[in-house]
Amino acid sequence: MTGAAIILMLVTILIVWGGLIGSVVALHYMSTPYERAEKIVANTPSTGISKPQ
Repeated sequence: MTGAAIILMLVTILIVWGGLIGSVVALHYMSTPYERAEKIVANTPSTGISKPQ
C-alpha cells in the first residue's frame, strides 16, 4: 500500500469514529431536555395541538 492510501484510511477511520462518538455524546447530553419536555407534555391537558399518547 502506498503512503497516500494509508493516510486516506486513517482519515476515514478518524471521521467514522468522530461521528460515532459525537453522536453518542450529543444523544447523551440532549436526552434530558427531551425527557423534561415529554414529561411536561404528558402532564399538561390536551389542547388539540399536542395530544399525549
